[in-house]
Amino acid sequence: MKKILPKVLAVLLIAALVSCASGKKSTAKEEPLSVTTQDNKKAIAHDADAPVVEPEENVDVSPTYIDSGVEKINEPGMMVVDETDGLSDSLTNVDKPVQLHQVDPNEGADEAKINAEVDKWRKTHKAILDKDVNSITSNDLSVIQKAISDYNNLSSGAKAKLQSEYKDLQNKLAKAKALAEEEAKKAADAKAKAAADAKAKADADAKKAADAKAKADAEAKKAADAKVDAEVAKWKQTHNAILSKNANSVTANDLPAIQKAINDYNSLSSAAKNKLQKEYKDLQNKLSKAKADEDAKVNAEVEKWKQTHNAILSKNANSITADDLSAIQKAINDYNGLSAAAKNKLQKEYKDLQNKLSKAKSGDSKAKDAGNTLSVSDNGNSSKIATNTQPRGHIVLDNAQYYTVRRGDCLIFIAKRFYGSEKGNYFPFIIAGTEEKIEDPDEIEVGQKLTIPDLKAAVSTEESKNYVKQTFYDVADKYEAKGKPGMAAQLRAIAAGL
Repeated sequence: MKKILPKVLAVLLIAALVSCASGKKSTAKEEPLSVTTQDNKKAIAHDADAPVVEPEENVDVSPTYIDSGVEKINEPGMMVVDETDGLSDSLTNVDKPVQLHQVDPNEGADEAKINAEVDKWRKTHKAILDKDVNSITSNDLSVIQKAISDYNNLSSGAKAKLQSEYKDLQNKLAKAKALAEEEAKKAADAKAKAAADAKAKADADAKKAADAKAKADAEAKKAADAKVDAEVAKWKQTHNAILSKNANSVTANDLPAIQKAINDYNSLSSAAKNKLQKEYKDLQNKLSKAKADEDAKVNAEVEKWKQTHNAILSKNANSITADDLSAIQKAINDYNGLSAAAKNKLQKEYKDLQNKLSKAKSGDSKAKDAGNTLSVSDNGNSSKIATNTQPRGHIVLDNAQYYTVRRGDCLIFIAKRFYGSEKGNYFPFIIAGTEEKIEDPDEIEVGQKLTIPDLKAAVSTEESKNYVKQTFYDVADKYEAKGKPGMAAQLRAIAAGL
């Protein structure tokens, strides 16, 4: 009896505790009830605010149930008591704790739900779950993350059953992330290398283009320099005579050569001029010296002419008579033989001589058409003029011919027709012999009547020859004024040779 009583009391206490626990409305998870031994001096664990539960009177405490060792209680709300090594005569003598578990009538249904949840998740993510971690690539990253995201949405019960898979996914996630980061780094490195290569190529291309341009510029400069050098060499060769002449030996005779060299220099390119600065400066010095020498010669020429013709130059115009005619014409002829510079200095004297010449001619009654009888044919063809020993305008017209100007004629062609093909420049004879004054030797009118003097007769007397020479000089001056110094020089040369 003493051995059974402690067990009965234990059962009653457990029943009271179970009844109290089932009456509570709290949803909190209950802590297991434990009964301690007397040795550790601890009281039975219970809620401090819970009321003390008295054993119910109607609890079945049949000896048969108690003697069975309290293996199992099947009524709802009851607790299962794990068998201990045996209860002592009192509760304080229990050697080991008694574990109490609440029996949940829905436990089987929840388990099925959890298993279904687990199976669905495993099936959904089977591909990534079955994949070996060593075969994981960066492409699996999103799949792994989706599986983990779905896992996080599972119930705690399902999660508890999937701890192994979850841990495996974490490993796979780490590897996929590492591979993705590695690939991203490789891509970034490749992009950086491509950019560096592109920049290096662009720099190389730019350098190549710059080198090509520099080479082209160098070749162009070389060609330009060669052209300039050729230009300089040609100018030096052309004017070598005056360039090599010592400045101290330069005279007025060198003036045309110096001026020609300077004119050609002014036509050169700027680059050629830059290379010829020394030569140009030398030419300027020579030009100054040549002009100084020319001035000295011109002055000497002028003084000599003035001295030679001093008598007629110093004679008052009012005292001029026909007897002075030859002296005036001689002075004029000598004037026409002077240099242009000397003539420029003698313009006043020349004008004075022209006035004296007019007065001398007007006073010479013997020279006014005395005994001039002309017999001409007016049919437009040349014909002989009757012998006339008296001059017209102081020119002997013996054996002279008459000609009427036709369309396309000019004095040079007419002179060639009458005097020969090599004597076209003898046309001043025609101007001297023609009664009608010809102002411009290059302009004659159709129908104009010209007198063609015989060349020998026209210079047969000194007076007639001087008149012809004066005509030549006058015409030469007109061509000089027209800017035709070549023609002027030829006419003066012919006049000097008459």
